[in-house]
Amino acid sequence: AIGDRSSFVLVKDLYSFGQDCLTITSNNLTLDLAGFAIVGAGTGKGIVSSAAIQGVTVRNGTVRGFAVGVSLGGTGNAIADVRVENNTDTGLFLGASSIADHLVVQGNWQYGAILSTANTFKNSSVRANGSTPVSIGLSAGPGSTITGNTIWANTGTGLFGSTGGTMIGNTV
Repeated sequence: AIGDRSSFVLVKDLYSFGQDCLTITSNNLTLDLAGFAIVGAGTGKGIVSSAAIQGVTVRNGTVRGFAVGVSLGGTGNAIADVRVENNTDTGLFLGASSIADHLVVQGNWQYGAILSTANTFKNSSVRANGSTPVSIGLSAGPGSTITGNTIWANTGTGLFGSTGGTMIGNTV
């Protein structure tokens, strides 16, 4: 578990087999992957925080091979310059009022990215996610802003938007 400090930087790849890899337990924390990868074996979560944890920033690396790659359940989180790929269920889940910028979300087997309420998702690529007709590449919750993304080759629905959302300048 990660907690009680404000900033962490990976110094090598991390491998996790059959469980959650990094559990964030403190608010206002930054996790810099420093270009490294967090790799799983098809189960658990790569990076996870509960709905009570807010202000988390994850940046600059890759999370792949878990059931869920990144799950930041709290409000006001951010993820930037991260590849979330080849997870057996969902690549990315973001809680309310969070920001995702410059991501590559690809090859996740059920859902690419699921956004809660009032999120911003921008300048990213969402491709080749899903394996069934009910799969979704990018699911944006109510009041979310989706701008400048390329969303393609997803099975099922490429982009799903909810009430009150804004979608501008995307290629779908």
